[in-house]
Amino acid sequence: MNDARLRRLLRTALAMSMASPALVAVSCGAATTTPASDGGTTTPTSTTTTTGTGARDATSPPVDGGPAPADSGADGAIVDAAPDAGCLIQATLPPDDGCTRYRALRCDAVPEAGFFSQKECLALCPADSGTPAFCNVQKDAKNNAYLACMYCVIGRRPPGLVPVEAAEGTATGAYFADASHLEAASVEAFRLLREELASLGAPRSMLRRASRAEEDEVRHARMTASLARRFGAVPGEWAAAPRTEDRPARTLEEIALENATEGCVRETFGALTAMWQAEHARDRHVRAAMEAIAEDELRHAALAWSVASWSRARLDVAANLRVREAMRGEIERISRDVAAAPPAGVLVDQVGLPDAASTAVLLGSLDALLWDESRAAA
Repeated sequence: MNDARLRRLLRTALAMSMASPALVAVSCGAATTTPASDGGTTTPTSTTTTTGTGARDATSPPVDGGPAPADSGADGAIVDAAPDAGCLIQATLPPDDGCTRYRALRCDAVPEAGFFSQKECLALCPADSGTPAFCNVQKDAKNNAYLACMYCVIGRRPPGLVPVEAAEGTATGAYFADASHLEAASVEAFRLLREELASLGAPRSMLRRASRAEEDEVRHARMTASLARRFGAVPGEWAAAPRTEDRPARTLEEIALENATEGCVRETFGALTAMWQAEHARDRHVRAAMEAIAEDELRHAALAWSVASWSRARLDVAANLRVREAMRGEIERISRDVAAAPPAGVLVDQVGLPDAASTAVLLGSLDALLWDESRAAA
């Protein structure tokens, strides 16, 4: 797919979404926020106390296939449903948001390094939010450890990305700090994609587009790092160069599967989200940054659709079916993610992220205009 066609489709989806009657009263239910000491804005925290293995809070499913969450007593206190099943660290958990979900940790499950492998993250983090970008250990004000599962992927994530400690500071500063680290990681992702496509005989024009995307992501990392500092992110590991584990070269089907989920779905939705942010962010610096990023991400999404078309012609029927099923599953996961953990009010306001209602309309527009048509044509 070329850039011009995708741009027309996304602009149509944006116009349809902004004109939707379902969004007329979206701003009436804004979340309450409290000012932070450094002038930024933070969201209130909620306390979750658990004592049985597998129980994390009063509503969420177990992380390890263990017993169901503890029941709530008449006075609102959490009642231990499995007193002999094990020990969970009693920590004060921040509220889930659109990018991160927090869960209690077993007393014996805190790694010395402070983060888990991707395999461990898949086992520990809620499966209904899709595949976590990474997960790690964070601590509350009393130094009690808990699990943070990060799902947002800004751009493409390279295979084997080594997780870092989540950014701290104001909610907006931390959002852009985490985004900056993932934008920097996308540089490596596009470099790897270009090399793998070259080894498989992809057209030179496609390789040049991947090279240009590398350069774009360098700029994006700098822009979002600047916004992170502007909004009060605390210096930390997010500013370090991303590291990746060595991985064997991927097959064409593996490339196509990742491209379908992260490119045709998440990058495409990310481009539309950036366009939305450029229109709705309260801060003019954010609006200007998102306008520039949206144009680049649109080209990256168009590249993903070109890779999809090129790989589809080279895969057999069974492999193409698996790619289409993965794409549909990712679309459904995004919808569940936002419904389960909409973005914090301050991120809707300052950063311009769409809230749950707006996201549902944006997804519906994309599904009608692009995803459904593409699945039918595949």
